[in-house]
Amino acid sequence: MTPARLQPLVQEMIHAIRQSRFDGLEPEFYHLKEIITATSAIAGNSQQRDPATSIASLDLLLSHAFLQLGRHLQRGKAGAPIANSARFLKTADNQLLEALSNLLVSGKIFSELEGLKTNGQHNKSLRQALGKYLRIKARGGWPVIPPGKALKKGDRDIRINLIKNRLLQTGDLNKSTIALNKKKEPAPVFDSVLESAIRHFQGRHGLRRSGRLNRKTRLALNLPVEKRLLQIQINMDQRRRLPRNLRRRHIIVNIPSMELKAILNKKIVLKMRVIVGKPEHQTPVLSDTIPYLVINPYWYIPPDFIKDEILPAMRKDPNYLAIRGIRLFEKMSADKKEILAENVDWQSLTPDKINFYFRQDPGWDNSLGAIKFVMPNRQHIYLHDTPSKSLFQKSSRALSFGCVRVEQPVKLATFVLQDTRNWTESKIRRLMNIGDLQRVNLSEPVPLYLAYWTVQMDQKNRLQFLPDVYNLEPDLIASFTAIK
Repeated sequence: MTPARLQPLVQEMIHAIRQSRFDGLEPEFYHLKEIITATSAIAGNSQQRDPATSIASLDLLLSHAFLQLGRHLQRGKAGAPIANSARFLKTADNQLLEALSNLLVSGKIFSELEGLKTNGQHNKSLRQALGKYLRIKARGGWPVIPPGKALKKGDRDIRINLIKNRLLQTGDLNKSTIALNKKKEPAPVFDSVLESAIRHFQGRHGLRRSGRLNRKTRLALNLPVEKRLLQIQINMDQRRRLPRNLRRRHIIVNIPSMELKAILNKKIVLKMRVIVGKPEHQTPVLSDTIPYLVINPYWYIPPDFIKDEILPAMRKDPNYLAIRGIRLFEKMSADKKEILAENVDWQSLTPDKINFYFRQDPGWDNSLGAIKFVMPNRQHIYLHDTPSKSLFQKSSRALSFGCVRVEQPVKLATFVLQDTRNWTESKIRRLMNIGDLQRVNLSEPVPLYLAYWTVQMDQKNRLQFLPDVYNLEPDLIASFTAIK
């Protein structure tokens, strides 16, 4: 490639790399310094007889930078794609190489990179939030609130103006509602405006909305803007792990927010709380489809629950299984031969000696409730109802053994069966009341994505930082910031 042909591509690639920061990426990932140095060297030695070697080296740098940036926009930098199949990766690689080939003809680097972005990246509000925090960083960040006593409405403290200035920077405090201490009082008062602003901040950061400046709130206020930026960046990156083209009807469960959203034609038509796995029994990030659901399902009890719950309970109370409608059956038995619980020596039984399976019959106390949403996968993860409805009122709902319990199973069943003939909410409820097990095949499987996003925009378009329930952020940050 001649210097004249290369020069406009170089400048556009440099611009694209610099602009990558607004996609939540870091320009140093993409040879920015090396490209600028190589370009300057070629320009400074324009009279050399044989610049071919230098141009070839720069050409390789540019190609690698484009492929690396394109790959990160296409499928994320930290972690594997949610749809991590060989077919998906092959298709993605082919698309990437095609984009490189196209730009060599058209020279349109920006349009080719834009075409590699996934649906998960078109959240304008999240991009705007990133820009806002980048500007805060450029201005030197926000002030640190010194330690001191907890504060509530009516208290006086020399730190109050500092707290107000801090909350102004992130928009938790509105300029139009505040008059900073113009009289230079030694100890300004904690007023109702500040109380409301602190509640707003607490609500965005997964803290109890007390309106008081307690230790947890002060630590959250003092977390450096650089750390908040990294959280936004890795969450933008995690959204790239979604499949490129989301179907018109799909379901997304965000594990940290413990919330399910049913989406039709890019609009949220149903939203509900969910219960996810405990930290020791984590709900995995995955992509799957729901091909059928079961009304009044059996519960085939997993080994962890047997070890942690059933065996200790049976040693204390021999009637534990009978009370809960749990029966035992021989494994690999063609006629599902039942084993009587009273014939088992529960005192000496250990998990490695269990040669039968546990099955709970349908009923009001069945742990899967009245509906099970089946999605075949190796982890045996699925969505289901639960008889323990009160648990949905808890603010932290990481309580299950890995599967996802849904707050409104009938509404969700109606959503997934909307395109399946002769199925209505009233029919679903009628079958639930009859109590017989029934499998219902969907006319078209509904995609389901279990995601892990600790940063999101809430329904009022406010930036939220959610608790890192499984402590995954440190590893994601380490993977994201590594130059590779």
